[in-house]
Amino acid sequence: MSLLTNYDTNVCVIILSVLLPLICIWLVGFEWIRSTTKSSPKVTRRPHPKEKGNLFIIDGCNGPLKLTKTPFDMESCDKRNSTLISFLHVKNEENMGDRMDLLPKIDLLLHRMDSFNRAVVFFDGKGMKHIKNRLWNVNPWLQVQVTDSKDEVDDVVVELVEARTRAKENSLTGISTSTMTSGRESLEDVIADISASASSSDLDEDYENLTIYTLMRNEQGGGRKRNHLKPLCLLRPDSPYCAFTSSTKSNIPWFQKHEKSTLKQISNWKIHRLIGRIEKRILQAKSKNETVVVTDDILLRQRVIACGGFVMTFEQLWNLLTGFE
Repeated sequence: MSLLTNYDTNVCVIILSVLLPLICIWLVGFEWIRSTTKSSPKVTRRPHPKEKGNLFIIDGCNGPLKLTKTPFDMESCDKRNSTLISFLHVKNEENMGDRMDLLPKIDLLLHRMDSFNRAVVFFDGKGMKHIKNRLWNVNPWLQVQVTDSKDEVDDVVVELVEARTRAKENSLTGISTSTMTSGRESLEDVIADISASASSSDLDEDYENLTIYTLMRNEQGGGRKRNHLKPLCLLRPDSPYCAFTSSTKSNIPWFQKHEKSTLKQISNWKIHRLIGRIEKRILQAKSKNETVVVTDDILLRQRVIACGGFVMTFEQLWNLLTGFE
């Protein structure tokens, strides 16, 4: 009997010596998963990259972007510590400002905004003949494209926006449009809309709608207002400026504050007298084939608006991206 008891005791000791470490490891792992899940911020569902959706186009030729490495060099280096596209924020002529690694920020933007699920950065192949006519997929939703040396980036961008506009017109879903009259009152209405959107606390946290206000220059001369018009890319008649705001509880309050501040400056500087009309577009979650082009090229901005797209300045893009950590 004592032999049997000793045998059973030894077996129990062996089993416990094996199981106890495994149980401890499981408990530690469970607690780590629980704690990280609780502290992780909510990330909206990314649409499948093959789904038709809204697109960000970034003009690498007419803005403060620099391709520091070719995309194909990046394939053989440590991507975590390498900057492919450097984004320079020019504050003034004396202070060149700060730099940003563009692509990781754009990736975060696409994670956080339901309104857009893809982005492409274009560079002109004329100055990069060794990598002309090449396309690099950073990931399934973010691309860098270098055009052929014979193709102007402006023309490539406009053709893409035109094609997407035709597809949008065939579907005609998820878009609400209204046109306001010009003048200070209409501009004050836009400022009030952005303020209400930024301060609302009883709306859903997801990005369901995005409202875009397009301000169009009239034929009046800029006169002494040119210094105020230049950063808004409103120097020419029929030049556009688009202001953006989320129609739901926003994860981008810092950006909406910048948009509101810019519109207040337009009013305070009396630039509103040079605004011919204001068009309001609401992009709902089900809207497809909408396109926002980031560029400071005034002529390209006019062409994009004329063929059904929207525009954003690089200053707006910087203000949008700086809040994402």
